[in-house]
Amino acid sequence: MPIPMRNDEDAFFYSRADWKLVFALWPRLCDQSGKRIWLEYAYKGTRTITGPGDPVYLWRWVKSNEYLIAQLKGIIT
Repeated sequence: MPIPMRNDEDAFFYSRADWKLVFALWPRLCDQSGKRIWLEYAYKGTRTITGPGDPVYLWRWVKSNEYLIAQLKGIIT
């Protein structure tokens, strides 16, 4: 069962991140379910925050099936 949104910051990240389907060569944790992602395809969300100074990059990983569920619920656009 997916973990519901924890706060407004999570909703802000999910709605504005660039999502790509990539192969997870190294172990990662799914941000939605907390399950391990390793040696499989998963979605990697990248958010870039710019401003004065160096840009900041944030990444979150979501399993393929959890990504589909989040899209159907309208969490990820």
